[in-house]
Amino acid sequence: MRHKLLMLSLAAIALRVAMPAQTHQPVPAVQAFSKVPISFEENRGQVDSQVRFLAHMQRSAMFFTPAEAVLTLYSENSEKRPIASDIHIRWVGGNANATVSAEEGLPGKVNYLVGKNPANWHTNLATYAKVRYRNIYPGVDAVFYGKQGELEYDLVLTSAANAREVRLAFDGVQQTEVASDGELVLKLKDGEVRQGIPKVYQEIGGKRQMVAAKYVLHNDNTVGFDVQGADPKRQLIIDPTLSYSTYLGSTTNDYVSSVAVDQYGRVYATGWTVSGFPTKNPFQKVQRGQNAFVTKFDATGGGLIYSTYLGGSSYDDAYAIAVDRNGSAYVAGNTGSADFPFTPGSYQSTDTDGDDGFIVKLNPSGSSLAYASRLGGGDSDTIYALALDTQHRVYVAGYTCSTNFPTVNAYQATDTSQNCADGGGSAFVTRLNAAGTALDYSTYLDGTTNSLGFGIAVDSTYHAYVTGETISSNFPITAGAFQTTYHGAGDFGDENGFVTKFSADGKTLVYSTYLGGSVSDVARAIAVDGSGHAYVAGSAGSKDFPTTAGAFQRTLRGSGDAFVTKFKVDGSGLVYSTFLGGTGSDGASSIAVDSQGQAHVAGATSSSNFPLLNPIQKTYGGAGDAFVTKLSSTGAKLIYSTYLGGKASDSASCVRLDSADAAYVGGGTASTNFPTTSGAYSRSYKGGGNDGWVAKIKP
Repeated sequence: MRHKLLMLSLAAIALRVAMPAQTHQPVPAVQAFSKVPISFEENRGQVDSQVRFLAHMQRSAMFFTPAEAVLTLYSENSEKRPIASDIHIRWVGGNANATVSAEEGLPGKVNYLVGKNPANWHTNLATYAKVRYRNIYPGVDAVFYGKQGELEYDLVLTSAANAREVRLAFDGVQQTEVASDGELVLKLKDGEVRQGIPKVYQEIGGKRQMVAAKYVLHNDNTVGFDVQGADPKRQLIIDPTLSYSTYLGSTTNDYVSSVAVDQYGRVYATGWTVSGFPTKNPFQKVQRGQNAFVTKFDATGGGLIYSTYLGGSSYDDAYAIAVDRNGSAYVAGNTGSADFPFTPGSYQSTDTDGDDGFIVKLNPSGSSLAYASRLGGGDSDTIYALALDTQHRVYVAGYTCSTNFPTVNAYQATDTSQNCADGGGSAFVTRLNAAGTALDYSTYLDGTTNSLGFGIAVDSTYHAYVTGETISSNFPITAGAFQTTYHGAGDFGDENGFVTKFSADGKTLVYSTYLGGSVSDVARAIAVDGSGHAYVAGSAGSKDFPTTAGAFQRTLRGSGDAFVTKFKVDGSGLVYSTFLGGTGSDGASSIAVDSQGQAHVAGATSSSNFPLLNPIQKTYGGAGDAFVTKLSSTGAKLIYSTYLGGKASDSASCVRLDSADAAYVGGGTASTNFPTTSGAYSRSYKGGGNDGWVAKIKP
């Protein structure tokens, strides 16, 4: 089940090509290579520089440039001589400079060892299952992939109205026609290329309904689509599928607190474990206490690339992870171990009080530490959130009881909150340089009572966005912000959320606002889109929590509901704000936003009537389930929403997205029947309390 809005499925480009040297009869391509898998490779100099990706089939090749896709057909002789002009597939009036990206990394590699000079060779090239063109028209993607040895492509549209905009040209063919059976036929000198009848469907009333569609041949020989009976305004949905789901744990207690995904679709998971955790190619083979772990999965979710303990002889808990384009993992959390493996030369490698935050960078193989640094003062310090910018600088947020927490270039250099023993403590925000050797800036963020930083995000211009909870009525708030007044009672259990955007140097606030009502509202996670809108998720217990007209759910239904809020760019108001929950207790722990401005939210629910749409799992498991929900860009509708869980307690801690908007989710489960998939790394609950779990939901 995939989640988009409209699909034009142009089934199998079936090549029927006459081979001049042997026969003059058309030969179905499926006979020639029906069992040969099709993969796509990035162009690293092996072909013309205009080409971004390419694919080789048995008797053809496909080349993908920003402006078009080019199909080349070859004869069967050993020279692989083209038998016809290249077929250029163009989107007429569309985006001639579309973004082209590969999706779903495959295990195979490609090597070109041409000539005697190794300097001219191209080796170890990654392969992929799909190539996607984004926004060839507004709201229209084209996705190329292989299926049973044949090349197919889909047009994925955001609404039925978009179908009228699509018009394709096939340059290089002698004639284009629509056959009596409805297939599109591209005539060549010595054969033909066929495209199957377009398949179009919508989701209406929770059921997939096929929509009548056919090719339209225009006078200029371009091809369009006639879609009949579709609601042009209704969101058209392709259901999500559980691409994979796996346990990750031992016979003791384990929990996946955070996940990250690289450009090849490989998941990195972190959390904590007591003992017996699976390791592979580890930096640290031996468990020494309650240690953190870092595990890297292959792109299928069926195996581990590496898995390692991380910690000392006391307790070490990892709460956040990110990954850079080189495959280095950055992990942060809290350690009570005086012998945690900190590296010489890192910002803070000596013990302060044995209870500090930590920031670690692992090399791509997971076999060594690029750096490992403490972050803390003379009392307890914990990092709950981590973000990474394009310069590989690490941004962290958390909670400190230390009056001497390290501050540099700070917006707030001194601790103003009451002592932790009296219920105080402060949020903090810190940026560590790329080498891990120094702080670019570090600041407290609080009033005179208590605040915690739970989430952090960074935009393309290096502004940090921080969210969390506070009971400080004088939390630093900026003039003109959405909510300038604290609405709680000033006691624990009556928190308000906060959302704060820092300047790029960390010295000033761009905006800072409360977010909450009169009872308990906690902001747990934050994401930012390309335009600078902040999206916040958490749990709300206030009936008067701020919601917006037209939002999906404006009423608190249970003792506490999840919420999702999107802010205006300047923080002065809300684009939308909605509850998300049933009549039990619900809370969101993580949020991610895709290129279409759609929020993906994960958390936990005890509601047997949690709002669902096109669910992977329709039925509430029992003692509490994880949930994953995708909201429309307006916050008015669900794209999909599903339970994930078994008969015991289950929760989701994190959701992250890849370039194809697949959602990668992790958390903890005590269920022996948590939903897993065939071929997953582990399908068995190991026991001992919680096991971790990791799942991929494919759009």
